[in-house]
Order: sequence, then C-alpha cells, then structure tokens
Amino acid sequence: MPFIKASIIIPAFNEEKTISSTLEALLRQTIVDELELIIVDDGSNDNTCEIIKKYPQFRYFYQENAGPAKARNKGTEIASSDIILFTDADCIPKENWAEKMLETFNDPEVVACAGRYTCKQKEIIARYVQLEYEERYRRMISEMKNKGKIDFISTYSAGFRRETFLLFEGFNTKYPNAAVEDHELSFRMYNKGLKMVFQPEASIEHEHPVSLISYIKRKINVSYWKYLVLKSHPDKIKNDSNTPQELKIQIGLVGLFSFLFISSFIVFLFSKTYGLFINSMSFFFLFMHIVLSLPFYKRSLSIDKKAALYIPYMDLVRSFSFLYGFIRALLRFK
Repeated sequence: MPFIKASIIIPAFNEEKTISSTLEALLRQTIVDELELIIVDDGSNDNTCEIIKKYPQFRYFYQENAGPAKARNKGTEIASSDIILFTDADCIPKENWAEKMLETFNDPEVVACAGRYTCKQKEIIARYVQLEYEERYRRMISEMKNKGKIDFISTYSAGFRRETFLLFEGFNTKYPNAAVEDHELSFRMYNKGLKMVFQPEASIEHEHPVSLISYIKRKINVSYWKYLVLKSHPDKIKNDSNTPQELKIQIGLVGLFSFLFISSFIVFLFSKTYGLFINSMSFFFLFMHIVLSLPFYKRSLSIDKKAALYIPYMDLVRSFSFLYGFIRALLRFK
C-alpha cells in the first residue's frame, strides 16, 4: 500500500447532476496516488449511488439520511490518514488543491486549514456571491497577517488533523443541513487556542445561486442556524474572521428601518406630523445602509465591475434575509 498523505471525504445527498465532475476532479489531483478517497452517501434516492459505483477508486459508504455533519463525522471515523480533507459533491477542486491544503500542515501547530472558492458563472447574482466570498477572503488574509491564524473553516474546502477533529467529536449533528456546522466547530477549536489557517492557493470551483429566490433562501437558512451558534458562542457576535463588520451594522439598520417604517403608519393615525417624521427617519437608516455598502463596492470594482454595480441593492436583500432568518430562529429557540 502506498503511503497515504490525506483522506478526502465527500458527503453526498442526491448529487447525480454534479458528483461526476467532482470525482473526476479529485482523480486529477497532483498527488492522487497518495490520497484515500471516501464518499459517504447520506441516503440519496436518485442515481448518486449508481454513478459513484462507476469509480472504483473511491471507498463508498451509505447511511440513512442524517445530514452532512453526520456524514463527514462517519467518513472521518473510517479514514486511514492523520490528515482529513473535506469538499462537497458539487465542487470541482483544482488539480493542486489537495497538495496546497497539505502544505499548511507542515507547521505542526496547525490543526485545520481553509481553502477558497472560485467561480466562472456569468449570472449577476452568482458573481455577486463570489464578491461576497472575496470580501471574506480579504478579511481572512488580514487576520493571517495580524494574528497568524483564523477562527473560521468552511467545509467546502477544509482540512483537519484527524486526531484533533475526533477529540472535538467532529461537527455538531444538531445542525440538520449544510449551514453553519463548520462555524460551530471552528469557534470551539479557536476558543481552545488552536491554530487554524487560510490557504488562498487551495481553490475549488463552485456554482453559486443564480436566482434571487434561491439566494434569499440560502441566506435565511444560514442566519436561522447561525443564531444557535452565536447563542453558544456570544463572543463571536462582536467579531470573527468570516463576517464583515459592516454586515452586522447593516442588519441592525434594516431592523430599525422595518420597525420605524411599520410604526410610522400606526403613529400617522394619531398624528400626521409625527407619522411622517418617523417615516422619514426610517428611510434615513436605509440610506445609511447604502452608505455602508460603498467600501465593499469600491473594493469590488477591481474584481468585477458589472457585478459591483449591484452591491447596494443585493446588500439590502442580504440584510433583510439575514434579519428574517434571525427573527424566525429567535421565535423558535427563545
């Protein structure tokens, strides 16, 4: 048996449309002969299983549908290597992705690393999503320069020392879908003083949402479950490597706008003057939201000028979606 440098784990649930591209990309890795390739089928009911069986290079395991967190945990328990790498069944890793991820573990203090997304889509919403990621990567690069580590690892391109991952009992399976289970584990590790790093040279191509509805649903889902994470880690409300500070203020601004805008109609029944004043104040907060989008807009011009033009509008959509998700979670988990 050749020496195994890393075990790559891919959870899959009804991925018949994308998984072939993922598997082909993994077989093109520069160090493929030194990789253990594991797929955990999370109870797929389409042709995912039949497609995977065409690739005997992959170890295949099946579990009843329980979510990607449990699938990744199961894959880690099965893995043979001391280093585990995660990606998703709708991602296309670049040929040197695994090699670049593994380079970070040459530092014995590093317990986890994160790679990055790239995107070739032409749809505006998908390009805006990529700009969001580029903004996060900018923050993570800054954190690496200032602190030498980050506090956030995303599972689409993640690496862990298996021993450390198992010590922390992996991803919390109370998060049922692909949302924020990676946030929660990252924060637990960071709070124990462990070193996690960002590897911008380890890139994975991915397709982002192309419709406004799918984008909104995604943001609502993330914020809904992020509420639970922040409830467990309130110190991260103030700051983390992944979330721009402007976004947190913007969510507060759309909250104030919504409250004052609705209140103005009630007040208007008793006093037209005060009602109009409160209504104008609500739009002032909306204006401030747009002002806070300008730094993101300016930084994005050098990356994608056309998509950058949509930032003030899409930032509003994002903030309202996050606010709605938080409110839903607050009402359920209060």
